Amino acid sequence: MVIEVDGENGALHEALNAVILPARYAAIWHKDKREFEIIWTAFKVPSGISDVAGRQFTFRYDNIAYKCEFGPSSERLLVIASSVMPIGPSTTQYRNLFSFSTYLTGKENENASPSTPFGEPLSFWIRDIPWDWDDDRMLDLATHLNFHMYYYDTRTPQILMFNMGQEAVIKPQSRYREEKFPAIINARTIDAHAYYFWDASLSGDVSRRFIYNYQIIEYGTFYFTDESVKRSMRRILSAPSASSNVENTMRLLMDAFGTSKMQEAQKMENLLRNIVDPAVIWREIEQNINYFTAPIQFDGGYELAALIKPNWKVDDFSHQWLPTFPNTIRGIRNALSHGREQRQVQVIAPTKKNAQYLLPWIAPLSVIARDVILYSDLG
Repeated sequence: MVIEVDGENGALHEALNAVILPARYAAIWHKDKREFEIIWTAFKVPSGISDVAGRQFTFRYDNIAYKCEFGPSSERLLVIASSVMPIGPSTTQYRNLFSFSTYLTGKENENASPSTPFGEPLSFWIRDIPWDWDDDRMLDLATHLNFHMYYYDTRTPQILMFNMGQEAVIKPQSRYREEKFPAIINARTIDAHAYYFWDASLSGDVSRRFIYNYQIIEYGTFYFTDESVKRSMRRILSAPSASSNVENTMRLLMDAFGTSKMQEAQKMENLLRNIVDPAVIWREIEQNINYFTAPIQFDGGYELAALIKPNWKVDDFSHQWLPTFPNTIRGIRNALSHGREQRQVQVIAPTKKNAQYLLPWIAPLSVIARDVILYSDLG
Protein backbone atom coordinates (compact mmCIF):
# COMPACT_ATOMS: atom_id res chain seq x y z
CA MET A 1 0.00 0.00 0.00
CA VAL A 2 1.03 3.64 -0.35
CA ILE A 3 0.35 6.89 1.45
CA GLU A 4 -0.81 9.43 -1.11
CA VAL A 5 0.75 12.75 -0.11
CA ASP A 6 -1.23 15.75 -1.33
CA GLY A 7 0.88 18.87 -1.56
CA GLU A 8 -1.97 20.89 -0.03
CA ASN A 9 -2.67 18.53 2.88
CA GLY A 10 -0.91 20.33 5.72
CA ALA A 11 -2.44 18.08 8.38
CA LEU A 12 -0.92 15.01 6.71
CA HIS A 13 2.48 16.70 6.40
CA GLU A 14 2.41 17.58 10.09
CA ALA A 15 1.34 14.07 11.10
CA LEU A 16 4.02 12.33 9.03
CA ASN A 17 6.74 14.64 10.31
CA ALA A 18 5.76 13.88 13.90
CA VAL A 19 5.87 10.08 13.70
CA ILE A 20 7.98 7.10 12.75
CA LEU A 21 6.36 4.25 10.80
CA PRO A 22 8.33 1.18 11.96
CA ALA A 23 8.44 -1.62 9.38
CA ARG A 24 7.99 -4.39 11.94
CA TYR A 25 4.62 -3.21 13.31
CA ALA A 26 1.12 -2.08 12.41
CA ALA A 27 1.79 1.02 14.51
CA ILE A 28 3.14 4.54 14.66
CA TRP A 29 5.70 6.02 17.04
CA HIS A 30 4.93 9.54 18.26
CA LYS A 31 8.37 11.16 18.42
CA ASP A 32 7.39 14.16 20.51
CA LYS A 33 5.44 12.20 23.13
CA ARG A 34 7.49 8.96 23.10
CA GLU A 35 4.27 6.99 22.78
CA PHE A 36 3.76 3.84 20.73
CA GLU A 37 0.33 3.53 19.10
CA ILE A 38 -0.49 0.06 17.80
CA ILE A 39 -3.24 0.19 15.17
CA TRP A 40 -6.17 -1.97 16.26
CA THR A 41 -9.62 -1.46 14.69
CA ALA A 42 -12.33 0.98 13.67
CA PHE A 43 -14.93 -1.80 13.59
CA LYS A 44 -17.25 -2.38 16.51
CA VAL A 45 -15.50 -4.49 19.12
CA PRO A 46 -17.05 -7.99 19.19
CA SER A 47 -19.27 -8.60 22.22
CA GLY A 48 -17.03 -11.45 23.40
CA ILE A 49 -14.15 -9.02 24.03
CA SER A 50 -16.06 -5.77 24.52
CA ASP A 51 -14.42 -5.35 27.94
CA VAL A 52 -11.04 -4.93 26.23
CA ALA A 53 -11.99 -1.48 24.93
CA GLY A 54 -10.95 0.97 27.62
CA ARG A 55 -8.73 -1.55 29.46
CA GLN A 56 -5.84 0.18 31.26
CA PHE A 57 -2.94 -1.38 33.15
CA THR A 58 0.63 -0.71 34.19
CA PHE A 59 3.26 -3.02 32.74
CA ARG A 60 6.44 -3.11 34.78
CA TYR A 61 9.36 -4.55 32.87
CA ASP A 62 13.12 -4.15 33.25
CA ASN A 63 12.64 -1.63 36.07
CA ILE A 64 10.39 0.62 33.96
CA ALA A 65 6.64 1.16 34.46
CA TYR A 66 4.77 1.57 31.16
CA LYS A 67 1.18 2.79 31.04
CA CYS A 68 -0.80 0.63 28.60
CA GLU A 69 -4.37 1.03 27.41
CA PHE A 70 -6.84 0.24 24.65
CA GLY A 71 -8.14 3.69 23.88
CA PRO A 72 -9.20 6.15 21.16
CA SER A 73 -6.89 6.41 18.16
CA SER A 74 -4.91 9.59 17.66
CA GLU A 75 -5.85 12.29 15.19
CA ARG A 76 -2.46 11.70 13.51
CA LEU A 77 -3.35 8.08 12.81
CA LEU A 78 -6.73 9.04 11.35
CA VAL A 79 -5.13 11.65 9.10
CA ILE A 80 -2.59 9.12 7.83
CA ALA A 81 -5.26 6.42 7.38
CA SER A 82 -7.35 8.78 5.25
CA SER A 83 -4.51 8.93 2.70
CA VAL A 84 -3.70 5.22 2.53
CA MET A 85 -4.31 3.40 -0.77
CA PRO A 86 -3.91 -0.36 -1.43
CA ILE A 87 -1.91 -1.14 -4.58
CA GLY A 88 -1.66 -4.92 -4.38
CA PRO A 89 -1.77 -7.97 -2.10
CA SER A 90 -0.55 -7.37 1.45
CA THR A 91 1.42 -9.69 3.75
CA THR A 92 0.75 -7.32 6.67
CA GLN A 93 -3.05 -7.12 6.49
CA TYR A 94 -2.56 -3.55 5.24
CA ARG A 95 -1.20 -2.67 8.67
CA ASN A 96 -4.74 -2.98 10.09
CA LEU A 97 -5.63 0.28 8.33
CA PHE A 98 -8.42 -1.09 6.13
CA SER A 99 -11.13 -0.58 8.77
CA PHE A 100 -9.85 2.94 9.48
CA SER A 101 -9.82 4.12 5.87
CA THR A 102 -13.26 2.58 5.26
CA TYR A 103 -14.56 4.19 8.45
CA LEU A 104 -13.30 7.62 7.36
CA THR A 105 -14.77 7.21 3.86
CA GLY A 106 -18.15 6.27 5.33
CA LYS A 107 -18.01 9.18 7.74
CA GLU A 108 -17.69 11.57 4.82
CA ASN A 109 -20.55 9.89 2.97
CA GLU A 110 -23.88 11.37 4.04
CA ASN A 111 -25.72 8.39 2.52
CA ALA A 112 -23.85 5.81 4.58
CA SER A 113 -26.07 3.12 6.05
CA PRO A 114 -26.75 3.43 9.79
CA SER A 115 -26.09 -0.32 10.08
CA THR A 116 -22.40 0.01 9.23
CA PRO A 117 -20.17 -2.19 11.44
CA PHE A 118 -18.02 0.70 12.62
CA GLY A 119 -17.46 1.93 16.12
CA GLU A 120 -14.94 4.28 17.66
CA PRO A 121 -11.44 3.91 16.13
CA LEU A 122 -9.29 2.23 18.77
CA SER A 123 -5.58 1.69 19.27
CA PHE A 124 -3.41 -0.02 21.85
CA TRP A 125 -1.16 2.52 23.50
CA ILE A 126 2.16 2.11 25.30
CA ARG A 127 2.83 5.37 27.13
CA ASP A 128 5.42 6.77 29.53
CA ILE A 129 8.31 5.38 27.47
CA PRO A 130 11.53 6.94 28.79
CA TRP A 131 13.68 6.18 25.72
CA ASP A 132 13.80 7.31 22.10
CA TRP A 133 12.79 4.92 19.36
CA ASP A 134 14.81 1.70 19.49
CA ASP A 135 13.54 -1.15 17.30
CA ASP A 136 15.34 -3.92 19.22
CA ARG A 137 14.18 -2.60 22.55
CA MET A 138 10.59 -2.28 21.33
CA LEU A 139 10.70 -5.84 20.00
CA ASP A 140 11.74 -7.06 23.45
CA LEU A 141 9.00 -5.03 25.13
CA ALA A 142 6.28 -6.08 22.65
CA THR A 143 7.24 -9.75 22.97
CA HIS A 144 6.91 -9.64 26.75
CA LEU A 145 3.68 -7.67 26.55
CA ASN A 146 2.12 -10.20 24.19
CA PHE A 147 2.99 -13.10 26.45
CA HIS A 148 1.77 -11.53 29.68
CA MET A 149 -1.43 -10.15 28.17
CA TYR A 150 -2.27 -13.58 26.76
CA TYR A 151 -1.36 -15.21 30.08
CA TYR A 152 -4.13 -13.27 31.81
CA ASP A 153 -6.62 -13.12 28.92
CA THR A 154 -6.46 -15.68 26.11
CA ARG A 155 -8.72 -13.50 23.93
CA THR A 156 -6.74 -10.30 24.24
CA PRO A 157 -5.63 -8.70 20.95
CA GLN A 158 -1.92 -9.21 20.25
CA ILE A 159 0.70 -6.80 18.95
CA LEU A 160 1.38 -7.87 15.35
CA MET A 161 5.03 -8.21 14.40
CA PHE A 162 6.02 -8.64 10.77
CA ASN A 163 9.07 -9.93 8.96
CA MET A 164 11.52 -7.08 8.49
CA GLY A 165 13.04 -8.32 5.24
CA GLN A 166 11.65 -8.78 1.76
CA GLU A 167 9.88 -12.13 1.60
CA ALA A 168 11.35 -14.45 -0.98
CA VAL A 169 9.11 -16.21 -3.46
CA ILE A 170 9.03 -19.96 -2.79
CA LYS A 171 8.23 -21.97 -5.90
CA PRO A 172 5.51 -24.57 -5.31
CA GLN A 173 5.97 -28.32 -5.33
CA SER A 174 5.98 -30.04 -8.73
CA ARG A 175 2.49 -30.96 -9.83
CA TYR A 176 3.02 -34.31 -11.52
CA ARG A 177 5.02 -37.21 -10.17
CA GLU A 178 5.53 -38.39 -13.73
CA GLU A 179 5.08 -36.48 -16.98
CA LYS A 180 1.30 -36.84 -16.91
CA PHE A 181 -1.47 -38.39 -14.86
CA PRO A 182 -1.64 -42.16 -15.52
CA ALA A 183 -4.60 -43.76 -17.27
CA ILE A 184 -4.54 -46.77 -14.92
CA ILE A 185 -3.50 -46.85 -11.26
CA ASN A 186 -2.93 -50.23 -9.64
CA ALA A 187 -3.36 -49.22 -6.03
CA ARG A 188 -1.22 -50.59 -3.23
CA THR A 189 -2.53 -51.02 0.31
CA ILE A 190 -1.09 -48.33 2.54
CA ASP A 191 -0.60 -48.30 6.28
CA ALA A 192 -3.34 -46.42 8.12
CA HIS A 193 -0.95 -44.78 10.59
CA ALA A 194 1.26 -43.49 7.78
CA TYR A 195 -1.82 -42.15 6.01
CA TYR A 196 -2.85 -40.14 9.08
CA PHE A 197 0.59 -38.51 9.22
CA TRP A 198 0.45 -37.78 5.48
CA ASP A 199 -3.01 -36.22 5.72
CA ALA A 200 -1.87 -33.99 8.60
CA SER A 201 1.24 -32.94 6.65
CA LEU A 202 -0.81 -31.29 3.88
CA SER A 203 -1.81 -28.24 5.93
CA GLY A 204 -0.94 -26.24 9.00
CA ASP A 205 2.22 -24.39 9.95
CA VAL A 206 5.44 -25.37 8.20
CA SER A 207 7.11 -26.79 11.33
CA ARG A 208 4.33 -29.31 11.88
CA ARG A 209 4.28 -30.23 8.20
CA PHE A 210 8.01 -30.93 8.35
CA ILE A 211 7.67 -33.08 11.46
CA TYR A 212 4.70 -35.07 10.11
CA ASN A 213 6.58 -35.87 6.89
CA TYR A 214 9.63 -36.84 8.91
CA GLN A 215 7.50 -39.09 11.12
CA ILE A 216 6.37 -41.00 8.03
CA ILE A 217 10.01 -41.66 7.11
CA GLU A 218 10.79 -42.52 10.73
CA TYR A 219 7.83 -44.92 10.82
CA GLY A 220 9.05 -46.70 7.71
CA THR A 221 12.58 -46.83 9.12
CA PHE A 222 11.40 -48.52 12.31
CA TYR A 223 10.09 -51.51 10.35
CA PHE A 224 12.97 -51.65 7.91
CA THR A 225 15.24 -54.69 8.24
CA ASP A 226 18.28 -55.77 6.26
CA GLU A 227 18.17 -58.68 3.82
CA SER A 228 19.98 -61.18 6.05
CA VAL A 229 17.40 -60.70 8.79
CA LYS A 230 14.55 -61.01 6.28
CA ARG A 231 15.96 -64.29 4.96
CA SER A 232 16.23 -65.67 8.50
CA MET A 233 12.66 -64.65 9.30
CA ARG A 234 11.32 -66.16 6.06
CA ARG A 235 13.10 -69.45 6.83
CA ILE A 236 11.63 -69.53 10.37
CA LEU A 237 8.09 -68.81 9.16
CA SER A 238 8.27 -71.35 6.34
CA ALA A 239 9.32 -74.18 8.63
CA PRO A 240 6.74 -77.03 8.61
CA SER A 241 6.44 -76.85 12.39
CA ALA A 242 6.11 -73.06 12.65
CA SER A 243 2.36 -73.02 13.28
CA SER A 244 2.38 -75.94 15.69
CA ASN A 245 4.95 -74.40 18.05
CA VAL A 246 4.05 -70.73 18.17
CA GLU A 247 6.10 -69.89 21.27
CA ASN A 248 9.28 -71.30 19.76
CA THR A 249 8.58 -69.55 16.43
CA MET A 250 8.14 -66.21 18.20
CA ARG A 251 11.40 -66.69 20.12
CA LEU A 252 13.28 -67.51 16.91
CA LEU A 253 11.79 -64.46 15.15
CA MET A 254 12.79 -62.15 17.99
CA ASP A 255 16.29 -63.60 18.01
CA ALA A 256 16.57 -63.10 14.26
CA PHE A 257 15.34 -59.51 14.48
CA GLY A 258 17.80 -58.85 17.28
CA THR A 259 20.74 -59.88 15.11
CA SER A 260 20.40 -56.68 13.05
CA LYS A 261 23.41 -54.52 13.75
CA MET A 262 22.09 -51.44 11.96
CA GLN A 263 21.56 -48.26 13.94
CA GLU A 264 18.55 -46.06 13.16
CA ALA A 265 20.58 -43.65 11.02
CA GLN A 266 21.95 -46.49 8.92
CA LYS A 267 18.51 -48.06 8.59
CA MET A 268 17.04 -44.78 7.32
CA GLU A 269 19.88 -44.35 4.85
CA ASN A 270 19.42 -47.88 3.50
CA LEU A 271 15.65 -47.46 3.32
CA LEU A 272 15.96 -44.30 1.23
CA ARG A 273 18.64 -45.84 -0.96
CA ASN A 274 16.36 -48.78 -1.76
CA ILE A 275 13.09 -46.98 -2.49
CA VAL A 276 13.73 -43.31 -3.40
CA ASP A 277 14.82 -41.97 -6.79
CA PRO A 278 17.22 -39.09 -6.05
CA ALA A 279 16.38 -37.48 -9.40
CA VAL A 280 12.83 -36.87 -8.16
CA ILE A 281 14.21 -35.26 -4.99
CA TRP A 282 16.57 -33.11 -7.04
CA ARG A 283 13.66 -31.79 -9.11
CA GLU A 284 12.13 -30.32 -5.94
CA ILE A 285 15.43 -28.99 -4.62
CA GLU A 286 16.21 -27.30 -7.93
CA GLN A 287 12.92 -25.37 -7.69
CA ASN A 288 14.32 -23.33 -4.76
CA ILE A 289 18.01 -24.12 -5.05
CA ASN A 290 19.25 -20.98 -3.27
CA TYR A 291 17.90 -22.32 0.02
CA PHE A 292 20.05 -25.44 -0.27
CA THR A 293 23.37 -24.00 -1.50
CA ALA A 294 24.15 -21.71 1.44
CA PRO A 295 24.27 -22.21 5.22
CA ILE A 296 21.29 -20.95 7.22
CA GLN A 297 21.29 -19.42 10.69
CA PHE A 298 17.88 -20.02 12.28
CA ASP A 299 16.34 -17.89 15.00
CA GLY A 300 17.03 -19.97 18.10
CA GLY A 301 20.66 -20.67 17.27
CA TYR A 302 20.48 -23.73 15.05
CA GLU A 303 22.96 -23.59 12.17
CA LEU A 304 22.21 -25.57 9.01
CA ALA A 305 25.09 -26.33 6.66
CA ALA A 306 24.57 -26.10 2.91
CA LEU A 307 23.08 -29.32 1.52
CA ILE A 308 24.63 -29.01 -1.93
CA LYS A 309 27.23 -27.00 -3.83
CA PRO A 310 26.08 -24.19 -6.15
CA ASN A 311 27.36 -25.89 -9.30
CA TRP A 312 25.76 -29.30 -8.66
CA LYS A 313 23.56 -31.04 -11.20
CA VAL A 314 21.30 -34.03 -10.81
CA ASP A 315 24.17 -36.51 -11.23
CA ASP A 316 26.20 -34.85 -8.47
CA PHE A 317 23.25 -35.00 -6.12
CA SER A 318 22.42 -38.61 -7.03
CA HIS A 319 25.93 -39.73 -6.11
CA GLN A 320 26.29 -37.71 -2.91
CA TRP A 321 22.88 -37.20 -1.33
CA LEU A 322 23.37 -40.11 1.08
CA PRO A 323 23.95 -39.95 4.01
CA THR A 324 23.91 -36.11 3.96
CA PHE A 325 20.20 -35.69 3.25
CA PRO A 326 18.81 -38.00 5.98
CA ASN A 327 21.37 -36.66 8.48
CA THR A 328 20.32 -33.10 7.65
CA ILE A 329 16.57 -33.66 8.03
CA ARG A 330 17.21 -35.52 11.30
CA GLY A 331 19.10 -32.49 12.62
CA ILE A 332 16.28 -30.14 11.59
CA ARG A 333 13.68 -32.39 13.19
CA ASN A 334 15.64 -32.50 16.47
CA ALA A 335 16.03 -28.71 16.49
CA LEU A 336 12.27 -28.32 15.96
CA SER A 337 11.26 -30.88 18.56
CA HIS A 338 13.57 -30.10 21.46
CA GLY A 339 13.52 -27.05 23.68
CA ARG A 340 16.70 -25.31 24.70
CA GLU A 341 18.34 -27.59 27.23
CA GLN A 342 21.80 -28.76 28.20
CA ARG A 343 22.05 -31.47 25.56
CA GLN A 344 20.32 -29.47 22.80
CA VAL A 345 21.41 -25.85 23.03
CA GLN A 346 20.54 -24.94 19.44
CA VAL A 347 16.90 -24.89 18.39
CA ILE A 348 14.68 -23.64 15.57
CA ALA A 349 12.30 -21.11 17.09
CA PRO A 350 8.73 -20.79 15.69
CA THR A 351 9.34 -17.45 13.97
CA LYS A 352 8.16 -16.21 10.59
CA LYS A 353 11.72 -16.05 9.27
CA ASN A 354 12.35 -19.66 10.24
CA ALA A 355 9.13 -20.72 8.53
CA GLN A 356 10.39 -19.18 5.32
CA TYR A 357 13.69 -21.08 5.65
CA LEU A 358 11.87 -24.37 6.29
CA LEU A 359 9.23 -24.11 3.58
CA PRO A 360 11.48 -25.20 0.66
CA TRP A 361 12.25 -28.42 2.55
CA ILE A 362 8.61 -29.55 2.57
CA ALA A 363 8.49 -30.52 -1.13
CA PRO A 364 11.50 -32.90 -1.19
CA LEU A 365 10.54 -34.30 2.21
CA SER A 366 6.97 -34.89 1.03
CA VAL A 367 8.17 -36.75 -2.07
CA ILE A 368 10.26 -39.08 0.10
CA ALA A 369 7.42 -39.59 2.58
CA ARG A 370 5.05 -40.65 -0.20
CA ASP A 371 7.56 -43.18 -1.49
CA VAL A 372 8.00 -44.53 2.02
CA ILE A 373 4.22 -44.94 2.38
CA LEU A 374 4.00 -46.94 -0.85
CA TYR A 375 7.24 -48.89 -0.89
CA SER A 376 8.78 -49.19 2.58
CA ASP A 377 7.58 -52.79 2.84
CA LEU A 378 9.67 -53.56 -0.25
CA GLY A 379 12.81 -52.03 1.23
